[in-house]
This record gives sequence, C-alpha cells and structure tokens, in this order.
Amino acid sequence: MPVVTNRVNGRSTMDGEPPPLLPSTPRPEVAARTRDLADLVERSLPSRVRAAPPDDFQTVSVLLLARLAGLARSVATMLEAQHELDAWMLMRAAVEHMTLLAWLAIDPLSNAGGTEIQAAALRTSEEKTRWWIADQISREQRAMGHAIAEFPQLDSAEFLADVNRASAYLATERNWGPIPTTRKLAALADAHWGGSLDGWPDASPGDASYGSTLRGFYRTLYQAGNSSAHPHIGVLASRFTQRVDAKTTMLRVEQPGDEVDPLAAITAYVVLYAVGVAESALGWKCLDDALRILGRWQDVRGPGELLLRRVHKALGEGRHYGSTEGQFIKVEFYGDTTAVVLVSVDEWVRLRHAPGPRWTLDDSSRTSTVYERSGLTGEITQQMAALDRAMQHATWLEDDPLPGGWPQDVS
Repeated sequence: MPVVTNRVNGRSTMDGEPPPLLPSTPRPEVAARTRDLADLVERSLPSRVRAAPPDDFQTVSVLLLARLAGLARSVATMLEAQHELDAWMLMRAAVEHMTLLAWLAIDPLSNAGGTEIQAAALRTSEEKTRWWIADQISREQRAMGHAIAEFPQLDSAEFLADVNRASAYLATERNWGPIPTTRKLAALADAHWGGSLDGWPDASPGDASYGSTLRGFYRTLYQAGNSSAHPHIGVLASRFTQRVDAKTTMLRVEQPGDEVDPLAAITAYVVLYAVGVAESALGWKCLDDALRILGRWQDVRGPGELLLRRVHKALGEGRHYGSTEGQFIKVEFYGDTTAVVLVSVDEWVRLRHAPGPRWTLDDSSRTSTVYERSGLTGEITQQMAALDRAMQHATWLEDDPLPGGWPQDVS
C-alpha cells in the first residue's frame, strides 16, 4: 500500500492523518497535538476586536476562544511536566469557557424544554452576551461591597463609578437575573449542537457516546477539575500517599504514569468543539484542520461517516429497498449495525458497519474483507463514496417490498 505523507506542524502522518488522539497516546504526543490545536485557534483569531465596552457577541466569543487557546497551551505544559492535577484545574476552566461560548452562539434555540431555562434558550446571541456581562457586573458589585465592608481603606471610587456606569447601561439585562448554571448551559448547548456539528454527538445518558457530549464533559471533566481546584480528601489520598501495610501509608509527591491522565487528555477535544462552534457561528474555516490534528477527520468527515449519516437521517431504523440508475439498493439499520447493498444485473456489493469502527466489504465473488479504522483508504473509501452516491439518487419503495429479481444469495 503506498504511503501518503502529510505534515501537522512538522510531524509526518500516514494517509494524511495521524492516529486518533487517545489517553494511550504517548505523553509528548498528547502535549504536542494539544499545543498544535492552540496554535490553530490563535492563527484563526482576528487581529482586532471592538473597543470597550465589549458587549457584542463577536467580540466576547473571540475573547473566549483566545482564552481557550491559552488554556490548551497551559494544559500541554502541565502534561509535559507530569502535573496532572494542575492540568485538571486548567481543563475545568476550558470546559467552562467552552460551555459559555456554545450557549452564547445559539441564536436562538426554540425547542428547549422546561420553563426554567426557556428564556435562556430563546434569547439571541447578542442578548445573551449582554445578559452574561450584566451578570458579571452584578457579581463584581457584590464582591466589591463585601471588600469595602472589610477593608474601608480601599480606594475604590473610580472602580465603583465604572461598574455603576456599566450597570446602568445594562439595566434591562440585569433585571433578567443570573444566567443559568454551567450544567444547564451544557444541556442547552447539547440540545442545539449535538448531531448538527460534525463530531459533536447527539446522545442521552446511558448511550455509548454520552461521555462526549457537553453534559458528559460536565459530569466528568468539570467535576474532576473541581476536585483538583478545591481540597478533596479522595484526590489528596490517592495522589500523595501509598499504602505500605494495614496501618501505614507513605507520603509521596504526585507520580503520574507514562500515559497521560484520560481526563486531562480530553482538553483537546473541548477545544475542538469550540472550533466547531466558531466555524458555524463566526465563519471560521479550520474545523477540518482541527479534526486532522486530533486524528478524527476520517471518522467525522470521511466517506464512511457521510454514508452512515445519510442512512440514519434519511431513512431511519429498519429495512428499506429502492432503485437507483437501473440498480437495486437495500439499506438495513438496526441499533448500532448498518448495511448497504447495491445489486446490478449479475453482481452485487455489500458494505456493513459495526462499532469499533469496523467495516466489512463483500461481493458476489464471495470475497470478504474486514477493514479497521487504520485501513480506510483506497478501494474501501471508493466503495463508500459509490454507495453514498447511489443513496443520494435512490427512489425508495413504499412498505419496503422485496424487489423482483433480487438475488437469492444476498441476505
């Protein structure tokens, strides 16, 4: 098989894409690719933003993205130094910034359920941006009030004057009250972006991909970051002691292993989601580059994924027969298994997909080949593209009858 060489910030890749970034990826590689992603975001930032007050969505979203790039760069540094717990704190901050960005970019969401967050869903991006800033101002006023009460000598007149002017400017938004919690914002973002942004799954609790939703990130990454930022007996005991016998533990410094902590490694995917939001809401054009940095382009944008998406969205679960350009086509989609069969006059080809991901290609010559993710190149991708084209031009039969002339040896 010919080797196609590409480069990601100076590193060679096979078939135009490195392997997926996983917790088992060597520590230096996780740090390097996380830093590559930060570089990509920073190169995409505009050189100028609106002057104060920065109360428009465009400006605030760019500021959030700039901060996310810095957080990713700092996480990479902490991982290189094997300071996993400090990386957790930075990862938590990245989740919070990403969640806010994803919520602000919804303009607006009309299908959110529940009266408590309905107003947060229906406001435009510009309204939500001003609302968030107004909420920040209210917090600043409360904090300064407490500080002045405890430290009367503080020279705060100028600061209070600035805050009061901003408060008056956003008086309407202040009356909306505090913005929803991070957990609720994550639910709103999932409801809008899940399944609509490439690589962002639409999943419910219990689904295999739920851990990759923003709600899943909140339950795992955000909470782990909390346990690192705040005193936590379980974290302290597990990271800084080692049991010697039934009565004795030995104190030690943090000793992470050769592999990167799984939670800290996911920081790069938090930034990936932010790039997806920026592409949709701000017109950025670098999501493909971000997917390739993380080794996810083939899974998300490749012909196999496009074919699966067309099957699942266009037809839904079950068995469907149709015709396309003088050929018959059958699609079966049950649970997590999908099959597409294309039948000509005297031959047929079938492509099956199962979790893993694993693809199986067989045909009327009784040749059957299994392809793992690393082998998705050449003939298999050509067949995927051909079946996808057939899907696009197919006329589907009502009630899914078995067409006359369907080969008996094709199940």
